[in-house]
Amino acid sequence: MELSVQIYSLILSFSFGGVFALEIKYFYKLYLILIPVLKFLISLLFVIVNAIIYFWLLYLINNGIVHLYFFIVMFLGYYVFSRLFTIWFTQIRKK
Repeated sequence: MELSVQIYSLILSFSFGGVFALEIKYFYKLYLILIPVLKFLISLLFVIVNAIIYFWLLYLINNGIVHLYFFIVMFLGYYVFSRLFTIWFTQIRKK
């Protein structure tokens, strides 16, 4: 795999981690009002749809080649963006 393709894949993984963090933040609000059976089904659907989108985007960039460090960078992106969202939303509520 070429270096430019790997860099694009890492950028995609980091960005997708951030998008996933934002989706989870809003999904949790919906999750709280659902009955237990719907919680399971909606959670399962949420994870499957996000996994399909991620792998489809990887397929467009690098023909679907998956490496462990893509997942590590995605979780890093999730962690960074979830911290940033917490800081941003805390500052917005203080104003």
